[in-house]
Amino acid sequence: MSRLVVVYDSLIKDKQRDIYLNKIKKEITNLKIIDLRQKREIPQFNKTKDKILLLKPLGYKHARRFNYDLLADNKQVDIEGAYSNQLSITAEAIIKTLEYELFNLDKKIIMVINQSKTVGQSLVLELMRKHSNVISFNSSVTKTDLSKVVNGGKVDAIVTASGNKDFKICKSVAKNVRLIIDLSNDVDSTTDAYIIRSIPTIDILKKRLEDKNWGYKNVY
Repeated sequence: MSRLVVVYDSLIKDKQRDIYLNKIKKEITNLKIIDLRQKREIPQFNKTKDKILLLKPLGYKHARRFNYDLLADNKQVDIEGAYSNQLSITAEAIIKTLEYELFNLDKKIIMVINQSKTVGQSLVLELMRKHSNVISFNSSVTKTDLSKVVNGGKVDAIVTASGNKDFKICKSVAKNVRLIIDLSNDVDSTTDAYIIRSIPTIDILKKRLEDKNWGYKNVY
């Protein structure tokens, strides 16, 4: 198994990132963690044996520096997948969950509320490859517009990871959807809708670390 090098910035508070990091600490033994609060330079790593995971949020300067100075020139170490033409870890875990719950994604109508590079964009492209009908929003979508889309037609699933504490999917919308994958507590907690809040990201991460060829397959 490759060594995992995790880079994050503890100066920026983020509950979901900290939960993910704690899971990584418990499940991954061959691990090095770099906190940018304490160490600002680009980490030393082995290009053939290490994989690097950038945990967001990162400040703009750090994100740009690590993405472009490090991963853009060393795509084979990018375990997240954004620079190696692979599906991101979170997006792959969501796909696995959707396929388990809905069996076949062909022609399914799936709403994605996240437009980030590592989650929303990666997920939407993969769903399209699987012939799903995809509706893409970010957290600026209004409750009225969201209600019109959901109540106006059959939406098989909503995947929401808005990252916005002020964004909520109300009960009247949630009750009309067969499945909701909620990764940032966006759904009204009093709803009776079927909600999944945990996806197999650690399993996907382990699988990639165990694959000696991962990261080399689609590097151009």
